[in-house]
Amino acid sequence: MDQNGIPRLGSIGTAPYTVVIRDSDGSISASNATNAETANTLNGLSASVPNVGSTIVARDVAGDIFVNVMHGVATSARFADLAEKYLADQEYEVGTVVKIGGEKEVTASTWGSRAVGVVSANPAYMMNSELEGGTYIALKGRVPVKVIGRVKKGEDLIAADNGYATMAVPHASRVFAVALETSDDEGPKVIEALIL
Repeated sequence: MDQNGIPRLGSIGTAPYTVVIRDSDGSISASNATNAETANTLNGLSASVPNVGSTIVARDVAGDIFVNVMHGVATSARFADLAEKYLADQEYEVGTVVKIGGEKEVTASTWGSRAVGVVSANPAYMMNSELEGGTYIALKGRVPVKVIGRVKKGEDLIAADNGYATMAVPHASRVFAVALETSDDEGPKVIEALIL
């Protein structure tokens, strides 16, 4: 109910092909399609949901709803980083540290370079999502990062060669992340880190 006591959300059942209808005063009601003919019709609906009254939204058998533009308030995210698509000069593994450069926009980091982020696995928020052929680069948040050499939890990370990070010396410039794990392994590995 809203502040005026008007119902704004109908009960959405667990059956597939839930139909949600918003009427002209903005009230929302919901019901389930139970017969195959109606279900097939709903399954073929366009994903476009204009901002007008009596709009219908179909939920598929997986429980997913697709629309072109969604206006609402997010209270949580499934994943942990903010990422933006950039054109990379080649395909890189998740956790690869990148810098601006190469034949396109980003390339694997080199020692002392300014890292802009890390190749993301599952970004929580995806900017520039329509860029064709782009690679999601985590700019902020918690992500796996490729690291070379020992690392201590809470220590700063800087870019190293071949798309790796390494533990920074005190007062180092170009720090781009903080380690969330400790590892005494001197070789290459992947750890969790916070991109600053």
